[in-house]
Amino acid sequence: LNDEIGWHENKLLKLEGKDSRINAKRISTGHVVANGLLCSHLITVFGLRIFHKRMKSMKQDVKDENTLSLLDPFVKLLCDGLCSKYEDILSTSLGCLAILVKLPLPSLQQHAERVKAALLDIAHGSVNSISPLMQSCLTLLTVLLRNTKISFTSDQISLLIHLPIFLDLEKNPSLVALSLLKGIVSRKMVVPEIYDLVTTVAELMVTSQMEPVRKKCSKILLQFLLDY
Repeated sequence: LNDEIGWHENKLLKLEGKDSRINAKRISTGHVVANGLLCSHLITVFGLRIFHKRMKSMKQDVKDENTLSLLDPFVKLLCDGLCSKYEDILSTSLGCLAILVKLPLPSLQQHAERVKAALLDIAHGSVNSISPLMQSCLTLLTVLLRNTKISFTSDQISLLIHLPIFLDLEKNPSLVALSLLKGIVSRKMVVPEIYDLVTTVAELMVTSQMEPVRKKCSKILLQFLLDY
């Protein structure tokens, strides 16, 4: 918690240093004001990061109905966060959702389309494939693909296969991209592009110098051979 507070204090100091016109001050309510306007962005990031840390410390197999009922409203709040223009809010919201989607929460199915639409938009609009936002996006996509309660159409699967991260898979293979591909293959949907990607995966399984990549490729190829 102290680390989080320190991070936000540093942000405010930098904000003051960049523009002398900004007069950041604390008021009696504990909120931060810049030029009389509430710095809701910093407060939102602060809350999301605390929530994310708390969720990571919880067991994945939460079955207590009272706990689940308390967590369920956060699904809508986090989905609303996916409309933010701030990258850190987007990234942290995606990280929180990646944990929540593993739980049996009623709101997940209700907001599934919103989440998928936002993820596809972020994935195709992000230029930097190794940015925290893109990594969080790919991680959540992978989790969703493995959650059989949330469906994907063949068109949506096709959009995923055409993501930029797969265009250069042979030269720059990443474990995040391979994990996403494994999730796509697990859906057993017949899309022509999958066969081309699996050919690349079969070559990487032999030629890659990185053992984690070779192991991931072997799992993808085995699953492909069994299901296709």
